[in-house]
Order: sequence, then C-alpha cells, then structure tokens
Amino acid sequence: MLNCDNPAEVPMCRVNQECLAILVQVNDSDSLQPFGGMPGLMAALETNAETGISGDAGDLYRRHKAFGSNLYLEEQTYPVVVDGFFRLALQGFKDTTIILLFCCALLSAAIGIKRNGPVEGLRDGVIVVSVIFFVLYFGLICRIIKSRIRRRRLLKNKKHVRVVRHGKMPKISDSEVVVGDIVCLQAGNQVPADGLFIEGNFLFQLDEDFHHGDSNYYKNPSLFSGAKVREGNCQMLVLSVGKNTERNRLMRSLSSTQKIDNQESKLQISIDNTSSRLEKICLSLSLFILVVQLFQCFLYVCDDSYNPDPKGVKNAVEDLMNESAKLMKKQGTKASGLGDGTIQTLDEDKKDLLNREFLQIASNCLQVLAFAYRQIDQEEDRGEIEENDADDIEETLKPLEHGLIFLALVSLKNPYAPELRQAIQDCRASGVAFKLVVDTDITTARIMALYSRILRPEEDIEGAIIEASDFRKNDKEERLKTIKNIHVIANTSPTDRLQFVQCLKQKNKVVALAGSCIRDCPSLIEADVGIFMGNLSGAEDADIVFLNQNVSPIFTIIKLGRCIHESVKKFTQLQLTLNITAFTVNFVFVIARRDVQLLPFQVLWINVIMDVSWRPCFGYKNSKTARRIRCSGCR
Repeated sequence: MLNCDNPAEVPMCRVNQECLAILVQVNDSDSLQPFGGMPGLMAALETNAETGISGDAGDLYRRHKAFGSNLYLEEQTYPVVVDGFFRLALQGFKDTTIILLFCCALLSAAIGIKRNGPVEGLRDGVIVVSVIFFVLYFGLICRIIKSRIRRRRLLKNKKHVRVVRHGKMPKISDSEVVVGDIVCLQAGNQVPADGLFIEGNFLFQLDEDFHHGDSNYYKNPSLFSGAKVREGNCQMLVLSVGKNTERNRLMRSLSSTQKIDNQESKLQISIDNTSSRLEKICLSLSLFILVVQLFQCFLYVCDDSYNPDPKGVKNAVEDLMNESAKLMKKQGTKASGLGDGTIQTLDEDKKDLLNREFLQIASNCLQVLAFAYRQIDQEEDRGEIEENDADDIEETLKPLEHGLIFLALVSLKNPYAPELRQAIQDCRASGVAFKLVVDTDITTARIMALYSRILRPEEDIEGAIIEASDFRKNDKEERLKTIKNIHVIANTSPTDRLQFVQCLKQKNKVVALAGSCIRDCPSLIEADVGIFMGNLSGAEDADIVFLNQNVSPIFTIIKLGRCIHESVKKFTQLQLTLNITAFTVNFVFVIARRDVQLLPFQVLWINVIMDVSWRPCFGYKNSKTARRIRCSGCR
C-alpha cells in the first residue's frame, strides 16, 4: 500500500518521488484508488489533462528541486569534457604510465650525461621528454575533438515531444520534461520518462507490444522511458524523470566493472586494461634496469644500456571488431478444430467445459484467445463508429461487447524451429548452460523450456523451476547456493533478471543474456555479453542484435568468439614471451657488466615483424578449436 494519506488534498511537495516510483512499478490502475484515480493524482501534482502545468520559471524550479531533472541519462550517455586544456593536461601528468615514462627519461638522461657528456646526454633527454609531451598533448587534443563531436551528435539527435503547459502545446526537448507534465505521444516518438497512460486511441501501440502482445493500458497504464511509439497516439502523465526512472535506478545497481562508456565494447575495455597493465609492467622493469645502470655508472665502468620498447596488445587486435550478419527465418501459424455452424446457449456446464479446454490448451504452451462476433443491423451504428473520433472509439465499442456469439477458442503457438533446437543442443555440447528467465506464469514457462530443449526431461526435478517470488525472498547466500540447480524462473521483473545475472557473475560464470524489452537494458549491460532480439531502441545497449528474434545462429557466433579468444590469448602469450625474454637477457648482462645483447633497434625490428605477421595467424581457423567441447574462459 502507498503511504499517502488522502493525497488528493495534499500539495505537490507532499507527494514524494518514492510514492510516484511505486505507482509506475506496480503498473496497475487499482493502485491509483488512494489518490482518487487519475484526476486525484493529477490534482496532487498540480496539473490536469486540459491545461497541464503552469510551466513558468518558478513552477519548473519547484518541480526540479522536488523530483529532479531529466538530464541524468543525457549526461551519462554523452560525457563531455568541460575542463580547460591545461587542467586536463595536469590530470594527464598524474597518469601512472606518464609518470613512469618521465622517470625513465630522467634516468636515461642522467646515464647519458655520465657516459657521453652533458651535451649529448641533455639532447637525448630533451628528445625523449619532447616525445612524451607530444604523445600526452596529442591524446588530449583527440579527446577534446571526440567530446565535441559527441556534443554535436547529441544536439543533432536530440529528441523533442509535445507537452501541455498553461493550455498550450509547445514542443520541447526530452531533457526539459518535468514531473507532472502531460506529454502528447505520437507515432515515432520515444517515451521521454516513466509515467502513466491517461488516454489514447485504440491504435496506440509501443514497439514492445509488437513483440510481446497487445497491452491494456487502461488496466496496466505504466509507460517506461526509452520505449518508442509504433503507431497511434496518447497522453501520458510524467511521474519519474532522470535518475529516478526504472532504467536508471537499475543502471545504478550495476557492478562497477560494467559502468563503462557505451561508445566502447566490453572487448575493447578488456584489451585496454590488458594493454595498460603490460605497459606499466614493462615500464617498471625498464625503470628498474635504468636504476641498476645508474648505480653502475657511479661505481663501475658501464656499457651501453638497453631500454626495451614495450608494446600492448590493443593495436594488434583492433581489426577483430567485426559484426556478423543475421539470418532471416520465417514464422508460421496453425489452426484446427473448425465449428459446424450451430448456435447454442452458453450455460454453466458449457462454461465449465470451455474453462477446462482453456486450461488444457494453455498447459500446452499455447496463448488462447476467444473469437466471437456480433452482427450490427442498423446502419447508423456503423456510421456512429466511423464518425467518432479515434479517442472515443474505446467507449463506443464497449456496449457492443455484450451479446457476442462465441465461435471458437483461437490458440497461438510459438513454432520452435528445428534450427533453434539444434543450436541449443550444439551449445550444450560445447559447454554452454541455458537458463530461462521469463515474465510468464510458471506453467507456460515450464512448457516453453521443455519444447525448446532448454530444459531436458531428466532435469525437470524439484527446484529446477521456481517462481520469482521464491528467488526474491532468499538472501544472498541462499541465492548463490541454489542458483546452480535453477533452470527456469517464472513471473520475473527487470530487477529479478538483473539480480539473477549478478548472482551468476558472482559464481565466476561468463553470462550472456538475451532480451527483447527496453526494460532489459540494464541486465544486458550487466551481462558479459548482451543479446537483444529485435530492432527496438534498446539495441544500442547490446553487444549482439538479432533483428528478427531468431537466435539460431548463436552457436556459430560462439564458435567465432572462441576462435578470436584463442587467437588473442596466443598473441598475448607470444608478446609476453618476447618482453620477458628481452628483459631477462638484458638484465643478466647488465648485472654481469657485459655488453647488452639485444639493442633497442633489434627489439623494435622484432616487434614490427610480430605486429605485421599476426594477421595470417588470426585468419587461420582451427577446426579442432572451433569444435572443442570445453574452452577456458568461455562457458
């Protein structure tokens, strides 16, 4: 229950954000009864469907202060450099790699002065320091240019919606929407914030409805930010903006390793981190050698030094970022059990029979619809329907829903293609475990899992299929203990799916999540691999996109990913071997006060050959590796 005592008579400042967020999350029109329905809620927010909010500067300031602004997602998606150039340069000097480079340059200059005199030593030191400054400032310039390009792209792609303010309908940016605004959504518009459906025509449909079935927005009125209007139009009341929307609340609960710039893929981030660690290790070892050489310069007669040129792995594998083409598969329907044309009265016995038939059909993973009709004899009734506005068509059709003649139960079945079952079987053979997490009831979820081969008959035991409420009430330790035996979770919410992914990752599993709803985006980001099915706006948060919801090529993608994984691992091992060997050889000869065996030019030439020759190695496809049952790090 909402802890709001007679909120229709309470000023806007007494309607807190937590109360509004619960209304959106519950997604039930009955939850509006404590407010006196939709009119009472609008009165509590000092707005109405005809004139909207006042929209003056004072009113907008109060709403921003009480409920926040809608700039949060914009700031998180497009981070822009706002500091000055010299301040950014000062931050760059604090980088560990730059500090190590400067230390190496100073020690190298000191050794050069001791060996070759001040002129040559200072000259070499100035050249090295100049190169470091050039690399530092070149990176800063590229960063500033990139941020400006993102800012221009943001301004160019900024979305606008119409709102009702002070009796007018101005067109404003999504970021200017505030709590209490009456937003007029039309086909092609994107929902700017979380809110409630007020009214709309019978054609109104979101892109999510196209994949998940039509929704009754009068009963389940919640509209979530990010969804796009496929057709029709409606009015919505904004209840949560910015960081208070469901999407951003879930985004804040992501693990810290997933809070990354959306412009870079997880593979790029992983390669950057590996390259950075290699650079720091190599620079630290080089610094150690220079310290030993500097010590020898003042105590012994020393020879020429060698400073190995560390190389990262990022440049060697950047060309591996390629997109895979998606195959198109056709979907079909099937009908059976045609009637004989007779009309009978539906008594209680027949209703019970229909209910039993309904349950029996639903138990076979079929979605059941009642097919009925009513003949309209009067021409004026047809004219009345045709002449009514689209907004009133819902009320016009309500009287016609009585006295219908029931024809049949129409069942819709998802035809699980043989390719899908084969792909799941192949993935299982290669060590990939499947878990079904859906928002349907537990009976339907079980049949879906069995028919698609996600759940095998021998795995259908106690604890393998559970309700989301059972998973939700367990504590963290109990979830981690039982998650291995869970194969299907029914009646889940976006929060349940996010927590399920986090539990799997805490068990050191590599998680790939497939979703087709805008509300799954935080879970897609949290997973190691996000797979989005469809061409909705949420595809931008995924790593792999299936345009037609067909996941049959998933096994081919796994084979390709494992091949790339093996290639990157081999190249990294090769590079580590080169750097460790060069360091060990030079270190031994420096300690022994003998000539350095590997000169910088020689190591540089080896690195050039290695960086050029990696492409044929990566292009080689090892069939044994592709078909191998187990692959370390890819499960």
